[in-house]
Amino acid sequence: MQHTELSTSNLTPDENHINKLLAVAIRNSQGGVIITDHNGLTIWVNESIEKITGYKREEFLNKKPGELLQGKETSESTVQFISDQIKSGKSFKQEILNYSKDGSKMWLNLEIFPLRDELGEISHYVGIQHNISELVDKNEKLENFNYLVSHDLITQANNIKSLTTLLSKKTALQTNKYFILLEKSANRLSNTLIGLKSLLDFKKTKKSYSLPVEKVNVHEIVEKIRETFNTQYDTTRMTLANQIPTNTIVRTNVIYMESILLNLLSNTIRYRHPERDLFVSVEAVSKNGYIDLEISDNGLGMDLESDGDRIFKIFSTFHNHVEGTGLGLYLVKQQVEALGGTITVESYPENGSTFMVSVPEMT
Repeated sequence: MQHTELSTSNLTPDENHINKLLAVAIRNSQGGVIITDHNGLTIWVNESIEKITGYKREEFLNKKPGELLQGKETSESTVQFISDQIKSGKSFKQEILNYSKDGSKMWLNLEIFPLRDELGEISHYVGIQHNISELVDKNEKLENFNYLVSHDLITQANNIKSLTTLLSKKTALQTNKYFILLEKSANRLSNTLIGLKSLLDFKKTKKSYSLPVEKVNVHEIVEKIRETFNTQYDTTRMTLANQIPTNTIVRTNVIYMESILLNLLSNTIRYRHPERDLFVSVEAVSKNGYIDLEISDNGLGMDLESDGDRIFKIFSTFHNHVEGTGLGLYLVKQQVEALGGTITVESYPENGSTFMVSVPEMT
């Protein structure tokens, strides 16, 4: 979305006519429209705002919309995010749990953008909101159903996996090709379902819109992952160079940060090159309110020319010799974006990969 110029001094008659039509459209829009001054104080609302919120126009005037609409379960982190975006002069969209005049909860989809004068200075803000409570409720019920189903399926898959493990102790079955296929299928099914449950867990957490934030030492997270790898993998032919300064602290969600780094670093082992020792480098720079992470390895790499558009898509796999669910990088991208960040990759076949993650400090 581009910033809109407010000035009408040089408009042609046709443009003035279009502006009048736009004013009528906004006034009669089904979406609630709020216009504020540059300080965020309301100067105008349309009729749909009254229908959505229950408040009269006069009650909005000279107040910030949040003074009327926010309540005890409105996410503080979401409110802070909205405030930060407004201060930055950016257009943005966001969902938020607010309250109508009668005290009932309502999920709103907000779209907020600034209006600029001829000098490029912000003079007003326009907020458009739609009540999506019914959609959120349906999605929540569907997610709860999916969560229960996935839990039951995981239980059954683990039962099958346990039975194949017990049967594999019988010598006659250890070399039976059909039993070997069954065992692999059981393991693959179990891993896929666990991956799907992780994805559902993530979406359930994300829906709360209230990610806990704390000071996180990124160097220490990588060291904890190193300790985990030492117990789970043969690391004799692996070097993990943690080049993150020991005092690199960032305010963020520790669970997401740990998951992002664990997934990316686990992939370096899973897709290591069989003909050379594995070398992994982790770097981080904190600047301008962001932390930039770089995870590089000398593994198998990927062909971005043919597979680049699939890298972060769900169920995408790139190496047939390694069993994967195709969920890891998809989940990483979802978590990075939930933190307000971005992730990109550079990779070449046989020459390793470098993943670059940039996330803002959360307040």
